[in-house]
Amino acid sequence: MRTIRIVLLIAFLPHAVHAAGFELDEQDVELMGTAFAGRAAAATNASVIYFNPAAMAGLKKGWNYNAGIHALIIDGAFKDGGSTSAAGTPMEGATRDNGGENGIVPNLYLSRSFGDRWVAGIGLNVPFGLSTEWSKSSTVRYFATNSEITVININPAASFRINKQWSIGAGVSIQYLEATLENQIDFGTIGFGNMIPGLLPQQNDGGFKVSGDNWGFGWTAGALFEINEGNRIGFSFRSAVVHTINGRATYDVPEEAAPIVGATGAFVDTDAEVRLTLPSKVILSGYHKVHDTWAVVWDVAWTEWSRVETLKITYANPNQPTTIQDFSWRDSWRVSVGGIWELSDRWTFRMGVAWDQSPVPDSTRGPRLADNDRIWLALGVSYEISEKAVLHFSYFHLFIDPTSIDITDEAAGNLRGRVNAEVDAFSLGITGTF
Repeated sequence: MRTIRIVLLIAFLPHAVHAAGFELDEQDVELMGTAFAGRAAAATNASVIYFNPAAMAGLKKGWNYNAGIHALIIDGAFKDGGSTSAAGTPMEGATRDNGGENGIVPNLYLSRSFGDRWVAGIGLNVPFGLSTEWSKSSTVRYFATNSEITVININPAASFRINKQWSIGAGVSIQYLEATLENQIDFGTIGFGNMIPGLLPQQNDGGFKVSGDNWGFGWTAGALFEINEGNRIGFSFRSAVVHTINGRATYDVPEEAAPIVGATGAFVDTDAEVRLTLPSKVILSGYHKVHDTWAVVWDVAWTEWSRVETLKITYANPNQPTTIQDFSWRDSWRVSVGGIWELSDRWTFRMGVAWDQSPVPDSTRGPRLADNDRIWLALGVSYEISEKAVLHFSYFHLFIDPTSIDITDEAAGNLRGRVNAEVDAFSLGITGTF
């Protein structure tokens, strides 16, 4: 398992997040051109292994492959709006910071038909990812510095064509998750409150880090209804995956704060456990060819983000109190529509727009994920290199609503400010048969 983990982490290095919550929608370059409208009904390349396994029945006979890479440019500028420490004093430190992390998100799929009815395939992708990095000298530091979550999904699947109109499919999600959360600790305020000489609020910072990994399992299923040759509707469901992350919590305690450790027995390196449930998802999509050279696509998706209720970290050290952070996320919706134009025998143009609802309520929004509703605007173009290979290029821009943060933590204080974020993505991929 350790060898598999190392290979996967070298191949898949997501350092960004921009779909609702910490989901990554970039699972196919071609479909990105329509803002992923029609993804469960596409049946044009092997990425349907992930979006709707039933749609594999509509692929060309033989082997189908899909490889893509997405480069993300993320800006997430924070401006402090009067934060205070746990002692009630004004928060010291840089009042402006940028926690956005650029990154690369790849995907790879392969399928093969067996006779006229059966198709099997496997996908390798990154459906969830989070990476934000705030300065250890900014006013954000006691709430978050480094936050990283990487989820790699191995997805074998199969489809069966029942008749000319109906196909069904199912698959398994084998997920590897690795997470790291870091923040600074105001040992000065802790020591000052306990009358330990030499310790003053915000003058004796230390560090906290918890990291771990886990393998989890889920499943996916779908159906495809082909009304006629140019019209089809797809439906898919992806189950939730429960991850119990076993790892290690470590502390960087300044020398002058050592009496706190001796008095409490806390802030000592220890094993830790974090429980995180990745949400289930339902997708309903349509593809409608309204002319010989153009088609309309649409998509409605629901994600069960309400499973993310709290972040709970339990420690093997009995003197270290359990960390509980309220999330209270809500289920979210995503709606998209797009168009596909065949400009010539070799060139195809796509465009799409989407509204993506954030699951994060104002009351619990923090700097680890300053998420908000967003609008997608996407463009794409494909060029047929040969009868067996098509090159795809796509671009999108996210218009994200300005995001306010106003949260309070007993140990960290009150963080108040505003995040202005935007995302651009450039994607290159190739699909084909052999």
